[in-house]
Amino acid sequence: MPNAKRNGSSIDHHALTPGGSLDSAWLTSLATNHGRGAKSDLQNAAQALGASVSAVEVAKFLDKKFQDLPSFQRAAFLVPSKGGLPGIDPALVRVDEECVYLVGNSLGLQPSRTRVLVSEELDKWAKWGVNGHFTGDRPWMPIDETVIQQSAAIVGAEKDEVAIMNSLTVNLHLLFVSFYRPEGSRNRIMYEASAFGSDYFAFESQARLHGLDPTKVLLPLNARTGEELLHTEDIVSAIQAAGDSLAVVCLGTVQYYTGQYFDVKAITEAAHAVGAMAIWDCAHAVGNVDLSLHEWGVDGACWCNYKYLNAGPGAIGGFFVHRKHLNKGLPLLAGWWGQKQAVRFNMEHSWDPEVDAGAWRLSNPPVLQTVSLLASLEIFSRTTMSELRGRFKKGIKVEKMSKEEADKKFGVSSWPTWGCGASKFDWEYSGTETAYILEGEVTVTPTGEWSDADPAKIEELSGEDLVKHEKFLKAKEEALSQLSTKRSAPAKDGGVSLRTTQQSRLGGAAFDEETARKLEAIAGRAAQDATRRELEKAKEASRAVADAQAEAQSSLQAAVAHLSSEPKAASLMPTWISDDEYRDLGYPQMDPKFRDREWHRKQLQLDSTDPRHNPNLNRDQSDPEFWYHAARRPFNKALLRTEQHWNARREVWLKQFEQVKDMNQRRELLSDLLEDSPADVKRLVTPILHYSITMNVLIGFLEKAERTRRTFEEVLLDEENLNVLRGIRDRIDAKGDQAADEMLQEYDARSRLLAFDAQEKKEGEEQERRVADVTTLAQIMNWGQKCKKDGLVEWEQGNYAEARASWRQAHETLRPFKAADNETNELLFELHAAVLKNLAQASMKLGYWNEATKVSTLATQLCPEDHKAWFRRACALEGMGSLDEAERCLQKIDECSVGRPDRLRIAKDTQAKREKLQALREREQASLKRTMEKALGRSVFSEERQVDDEKEAALDSLEPDEQRRALPTPNGIFQDSNRKHLTREGAKDLLHALRDAYRDSTFQKQVMKLARDVRGEKRPFLANLAKVALPLQKPVLEKFGFEPSEKGLKEMMRAVQDYTRGPKADAGVKRAADETTVALYGVMYDTLTRPDDAAIRPQLEARLGRGHDAEDA
Repeated sequence: MPNAKRNGSSIDHHALTPGGSLDSAWLTSLATNHGRGAKSDLQNAAQALGASVSAVEVAKFLDKKFQDLPSFQRAAFLVPSKGGLPGIDPALVRVDEECVYLVGNSLGLQPSRTRVLVSEELDKWAKWGVNGHFTGDRPWMPIDETVIQQSAAIVGAEKDEVAIMNSLTVNLHLLFVSFYRPEGSRNRIMYEASAFGSDYFAFESQARLHGLDPTKVLLPLNARTGEELLHTEDIVSAIQAAGDSLAVVCLGTVQYYTGQYFDVKAITEAAHAVGAMAIWDCAHAVGNVDLSLHEWGVDGACWCNYKYLNAGPGAIGGFFVHRKHLNKGLPLLAGWWGQKQAVRFNMEHSWDPEVDAGAWRLSNPPVLQTVSLLASLEIFSRTTMSELRGRFKKGIKVEKMSKEEADKKFGVSSWPTWGCGASKFDWEYSGTETAYILEGEVTVTPTGEWSDADPAKIEELSGEDLVKHEKFLKAKEEALSQLSTKRSAPAKDGGVSLRTTQQSRLGGAAFDEETARKLEAIAGRAAQDATRRELEKAKEASRAVADAQAEAQSSLQAAVAHLSSEPKAASLMPTWISDDEYRDLGYPQMDPKFRDREWHRKQLQLDSTDPRHNPNLNRDQSDPEFWYHAARRPFNKALLRTEQHWNARREVWLKQFEQVKDMNQRRELLSDLLEDSPADVKRLVTPILHYSITMNVLIGFLEKAERTRRTFEEVLLDEENLNVLRGIRDRIDAKGDQAADEMLQEYDARSRLLAFDAQEKKEGEEQERRVADVTTLAQIMNWGQKCKKDGLVEWEQGNYAEARASWRQAHETLRPFKAADNETNELLFELHAAVLKNLAQASMKLGYWNEATKVSTLATQLCPEDHKAWFRRACALEGMGSLDEAERCLQKIDECSVGRPDRLRIAKDTQAKREKLQALREREQASLKRTMEKALGRSVFSEERQVDDEKEAALDSLEPDEQRRALPTPNGIFQDSNRKHLTREGAKDLLHALRDAYRDSTFQKQVMKLARDVRGEKRPFLANLAKVALPLQKPVLEKFGFEPSEKGLKEMMRAVQDYTRGPKADAGVKRAADETTVALYGVMYDTLTRPDDAAIRPQLEARLGRGHDAEDA
């Protein structure tokens, strides 16, 4: 809102009543003087409907009134439905009803044509490739020209003054490169103290770019004490005071927070008067207010198009340079797209720029963003900004006549009841002699000029004045009702009689004109009435809370007194299922004492008498700590976990139910669609339709048809899709059900991979925090503190799993949000990092090393200088076996501890951790060195061997060295002149390929399961490992030219042994073979490479047992 005093509204109240006509006078009033009368006019409309300004009824009524105007384009945009919004309970709203969208200042709604235009360009790309730059209705090379003309019209500029490119801040920097040229003492930048952060960073960085101190160069404009808005006269005075020191004035045309619409022309002229440039950030003005950048003489301007111009998130921005600066040799950052189109592709190192604003372009325009803007501009081209702002200066017929003439022409019923500063009653009897007729509708102007008072500045009346005010309104309503039946009736005793002296009398008390207007203004302040009603509600609520507290205390005492004879406290335990069913469904197990009625009776007695046992004994229920302590009670927490478990299971069940329901519906739909398909397609599909793989593929075609807006038949008849169905038919015809099962497994594997990628993408998006308001931040930080404290209480009691659950809850609460300012962000991130460190500690305690690594990494990202976060990450990485990364974390701790008073203690801890890591490395290296020969001697390539009982018994009797020599390995000497050979590099590449294949997480889990199944025994493990490893070995065998079978495996082993033994032995190949062995054997490596496994059997069982089970759980 501007700070200037608003003129009286000339709105016709009749036009605002339901069924009344909407005249252009009201639209004119909305826009007059930058919309200064809009607030009072909207208040009038709301009062006419008996609702508040913010009520949905008012918005719907105004929409209906506007729907016949060219500017009413609501149907051209996609308004989100309530049911599709996140965090909405479908039981509380009408899911198919459109929401009320009031955040166009952040991101505008999507035009319905956007998807069509973007899809057209994507199709063009797929069809023509690079030729799309020169072909079609919208060639890509000059595609920005399709949006320049309309963009120029919206900002009030000439076409050659506008370019569509980059983003807002980039364009602001480009303007400063050209217009901010500090020389001597003329180096200051004037800006609004509350400017958007991105603008301020641009100002500061531009000052530093020129080697200047921002604290001495930047000149902020502050509002007067106690006010939010800047006065135009104050801005002009500040510019004049800066004088020759001022280089640039840069303000936002519409202030992003207060909504103040600055007087651009006056401020620009003041800047030019002192020799400064005027640059304007029009982010919140473009598409919102009427602009005339060329007429106002603005030097440069920039804006974003994703707000009121609805071009989509992160859309391309706009750029303006006044014609007087074009082709004048201004300094600028040059790019090849700023050259003249005729020489752009000559690739010469000679700068020949465009003669318009296009000279500032750096690179070719983003096509998809440009057509997204085009979809919005097509809508704006159907109207004008003047119409959108309600200005109907053209075509308004103004006729002045006396009240008698107006009475004869329009009749009494046409006169407004109120709305122009004087009501019908006041107009009739206050001496007003003239009326102004605007296009057939009457608006009234009282005698003498009077400006509508600002409700925010009307001094509050006392209670006695308000009582008199209510009597005044009541008497006025009675008088109006009498006038409707008998205009000449005299005023009754105690009624209102307005005389030409502009004085009213009520019960002998006189109110002059100023007091009457003050009361009238307050009468229109719905907010004040609402405040009084809210105050009364608050008082009633306070009384209700007090009564509820008294009742609760009385109920508690009565319950305690009644327990001795009829205890029922244990009735909260689940009784609808048996204990076995409760356990089988995975519910958290309850402590047996929770079922003991005597225990509950004693607990309630202690709760009512012992404050040490019950911290809530003397605490008010309105205190949040009351409920925090109540939730921490063991029994209450057990019930809470039970409820959470049920909710989780219910969500899974409902999701599965919806999936099954959707699948069944799709099956029915597919059956109907296939009936309409060509006969040859039916013959192809019908015999295999009962297989799940066929149905899944057809459902995929149906989803593709929905995505691409094509019919199912069109998608089905695509040659590529028909080939897929033919392939399925051929394989099933050849191998029957076995082939169908194999294809379904392949399909499921790909689906899991896609689901995993989608989950990773979702997790990446979830890491992006959104800015929350102060109230939300307070709520989430209070809840985070509560959950953090809950976890600490459980940790001290040894309930590590419960502590982990509490800290995870705090993490999930704090993760999505951030604050708008850095100071609050530091507090939020500090709390979140503390929660993450605790969560990492609990996860490590329970053996969840993956989670510990993930959350400790997040903690280091939030607080990079927190040595504890880095230590948690080092411990987690140690548990994962990533010793080198753990070492780097310790180095980071050393950097963070510089200058800390406890540096010696930290250094001692890190040194102890380094010694432990070094010991682990030495043990690993010793093991590798000791077992290299043995590893290669135990079938590194997992050759499957059928050992007869006699041979197996003989091998059992051999000593370890004899046994090794008896087993075939790549290091053995084979005599086969017909076998294939490898080069040294080929052998090394082959081993590396096998190593990478063995490191696959799925294969490692299979090795882990096999080791568990054989209980760590060597021989059964080796006998079965070949079956597990061969599927991974086959692709490698094929790649290097060997037969993908056991025979090819043996031949490959012989080729590798050329470089592991004998005169051609190579250390690099041996090292690769050793790494391959480690990857193949996984957790069984130590067992298989040590001659005596009895000593390490307990360690192996520990690794295969409880710890991993916990993590899998």
